Amino acid sequence: MREMRQKFSLVFLAFVLAGCVTTGGKNLDVSKITKGVSTRTDVVKLLGRPDREMTFDDGRMNYTWVSVKEKSNLVLGALVSKGIDSTDQERRNSLVGREVQTVQVTFSPEGVVLSVTTSKSGNVQ
Repeated sequence: MREMRQKFSLVFLAFVLAGCVTTGGKNLDVSKITKGVSTRTDVVKLLGRPDREMTFDDGRMNYTWVSVKEKSNLVLGALVSKGIDSTDQERRNSLVGREVQTVQVTFSPEGVVLSVTTSKSGNVQ
């Protein structure tokens, strides 16, 4: 009887883990950006259109990209949210993790990279 419960528990765990899905997020790999060499055009080709653009009085520009990745468990979400009408609530119930990555690149007035700053918060594996 105990062995049967252990097998059932393992099968159930495998079933729940199989429902994990990571969604969203952009590829914000900055390893190919070189300060003093890469241009605004190079960076936009690499990272895509920025989410925010800022121009300073001295002509420098700052571009910001934000990527949000979410890991959800579809099976667990369906089990937990059974009987709940709100899709937002269902989504929150099935959310396992969230990772937010931000990249900021500052360009000279001539369009050459001056600095690259990255930050990451959360945990999606």
